[in-house]
Amino acid sequence: LGKVSYSVYLLHMLVFMWVTPWLLSLADAIQLNRLSLWFFGWLVTVSVSLTIAHLSYRYVEMTSMFLGRSLQNYALKAKIN
Repeated sequence: LGKVSYSVYLLHMLVFMWVTPWLLSLADAIQLNRLSLWFFGWLVTVSVSLTIAHLSYRYVEMTSMFLGRSLQNYALKAKIN
């Protein structure tokens, strides 16, 4: 959770604005009571946020860090030569 916390910070509001309303309207059609609806919305919002944050960390942040290290090593080798 510590590694993906920044991604969660960046992405949770998008999930909250786009996924949660759609999901709550879908769950409301099933006729859940309000407490179950709230808990279901909360659980799915947290789960989707963590999943998207993990994917963002793995495929965007780690790739960017690898690319940054590669460019730095290339620049250091070019400077030495």
